[in-house]
Amino acid sequence: IFFFSIFISFLYVVQKLINENNIKNLIILGFSSALLINAKILGIIPVIIFILIYSFYIFDDKKNIFKNLKTIFILLLSTFFFIVLLWPYLWFNPVDNFIKGFSDIIKAHNNLVVLTYFSGEYLSSTNTPWYFRIVWFLISTPVIVIMFFITGFFLQIKKMISRIMNLNEKNVDIWNNKLDFYDFYLVISLLFITFITVKFNDSQFNGWRHLYFLYGIILYLSVYGYTKILSLKNKFIKKILNFLIIFSIIYNSSWIIKNHPYQNNYFNFFSNRYLMNKFDLDYWGLSNFQAIKYILKNDNKNKINIGSISFADLNMTILKLNSDNRKRLNIVYDYKKADYLIESYMKRIRKIDAINGKMYKKYYEIKVNKIPINTVYKKVE
Repeated sequence: IFFFSIFISFLYVVQKLINENNIKNLIILGFSSALLINAKILGIIPVIIFILIYSFYIFDDKKNIFKNLKTIFILLLSTFFFIVLLWPYLWFNPVDNFIKGFSDIIKAHNNLVVLTYFSGEYLSSTNTPWYFRIVWFLISTPVIVIMFFITGFFLQIKKMISRIMNLNEKNVDIWNNKLDFYDFYLVISLLFITFITVKFNDSQFNGWRHLYFLYGIILYLSVYGYTKILSLKNKFIKKILNFLIIFSIIYNSSWIIKNHPYQNNYFNFFSNRYLMNKFDLDYWGLSNFQAIKYILKNDNKNKINIGSISFADLNMTILKLNSDNRKRLNIVYDYKKADYLIESYMKRIRKIDAINGKMYKKYYEIKVNKIPINTVYKKVE
């Protein structure tokens, strides 16, 4: 969410610069670009894409070459200055530490191996199919958004291809105006970032959250698709579209209210009926908090031994509790010593023996759409 917010701010500043090229907006964009790059490694891609495309855009003006060079120079300089300023690691050796820092981040992410439940089978995160995040997007995004996004995306692609096909000596621009250029930048960024992650990101896990920052572009294209359909001026189509939007808002709102605080396990209208039990659900183990609260409420012992048989770390969960409740809990890693075992259904790489049915019995369970996302087992006394 943090990176998503920064990316939305970056896109806003990009649009401001396109509409009004001045030193103030260049410096603000440099600052926004630095925030984006320092927040996450993927942030460097939309920044580079914009600088390259914007260079072509402004250099169409042959009469102001010096001014255009000055524009690019200020943008590059301000971006570099703020990257170094906001990243203390770069202060003593900016270039070498920047390269080392980013290469280490890429290596660490690609070498991270976890088990992920995808399409009904457990896979190593380094052995997931190339379409892993695309499938996750399709099953965990509201259907109405997907429908309008596909419409808007292909209309934009069609427009781009048409412009390219009509290029000649008199018509040398892919875009007709500033809005066209902005649309072009968003589509290219979406395509290129998706391609880069599919091609070079070896370890894929936890749904499509690593690309969630692209949701701003997706919504933009969805609105574009919606407005283009409305422009057909067919009253029946307008009524159908408005009905679908209202239905989607009511359905999703009611689902969120009904399943709060477990709405992070959202699957869309179609996939929650047929696919929800074939994918990771509460992979962060957020439901562990509610499970532990239930244990504390119903067990009066002063010291309770709890253990996790899933990926999520209970040490992080108990930080949300007050100090009195934290003192009552003792996290153990020898499962035979645990009074309670908590399972949030994202397995660890190392093999864990199945729960001994004679030692532990099911005590409490949290379900979303009738599918367990968290189960507590209590030691038989």
